[in-house]
Amino acid sequence: MIVYLPTSSSPKTGKGYFCQRLKLGLEKIGVKVVSDVSNKHDVSLHIININKGSGKKVLRLNGVYHDCKTDYKSRNKNIISSLKNCNGVVYQSNFSKKLCDKFLGRSDKKFDIIPNGCDPNNYLNVPCLDMNNMFFTASRWRPHKRLLDIMESFLLANIEDSYLYVAGDVSSSGLTKSQLSKYFKLPNIKYCGILSQSDLIQHLVSCRAFIHLCWFDNCPNSVIEAICAKKVVITNNVGGTCEIVKESNGIVCNIDNSYDFRPVDLYHPPSINRNIVAEAICSSIKNNYSILNDHINIYNVAKRYRDFFERI
Repeated sequence: MIVYLPTSSSPKTGKGYFCQRLKLGLEKIGVKVVSDVSNKHDVSLHIININKGSGKKVLRLNGVYHDCKTDYKSRNKNIISSLKNCNGVVYQSNFSKKLCDKFLGRSDKKFDIIPNGCDPNNYLNVPCLDMNNMFFTASRWRPHKRLLDIMESFLLANIEDSYLYVAGDVSSSGLTKSQLSKYFKLPNIKYCGILSQSDLIQHLVSCRAFIHLCWFDNCPNSVIEAICAKKVVITNNVGGTCEIVKESNGIVCNIDNSYDFRPVDLYHPPSINRNIVAEAICSSIKNNYSILNDHINIYNVAKRYRDFFERI
């Protein structure tokens, strides 16, 4: 079996890194992978939308447009068309499947639910930063990713000699420049900008816990990477992230109301009880967590993709 994957030697996005990792994982278990769509292949994997390709087409879906402040129905039309024209679908989480069923329409295509993955070996023998009780958060920040809640919860935890490192582009976080300046000038909150992959790995192996409170997320690669580094992830209870974190033995904070799968004002998330998050941050210091990552080990993920390709 020959598989086409849209890979790049220099990925810049989460999906780009995932495709690169999946390619290595599939090749490791004996699957031939081509990155040029004009090369002969039996199965092609498509990210969100069906593009060029021959043979059987597998569509990988995470979320859909469901922001009531946008024309989400029109924005979903291309995804609906791709769903109708594929031979099978991979959803990144159970939440992702439910979200797609609601906003795209239930599909009769063969499907599987397979999370993203990473190689735990990437985090072995990496030198740690000289920083005790360091907490870490990273994202392409938008208002629903709750940067302010993360920083305020960290400050509320008030752990002696602790630091919160924030990575990623914060220009669209929903915080003003003066707000960002106020927090990033605090002695125990450090902004480290957009990190290279090697710097990101070093921060992950150095932290005590990774914090991710996005209101809706399906299977964020930052969380996958933190779990592969065997770090406690602190997350919220809505979306697909909590599925991945729960299986890893991380901490799921009950801070969001259950979601009824209706359109939402995405960039105005509801307020949360920051005390619950602060308690989770303290718990990550006080207790020993044995983090499990077999479910997102890229080689196990690749085997599940191979098996699904064979089913198709």
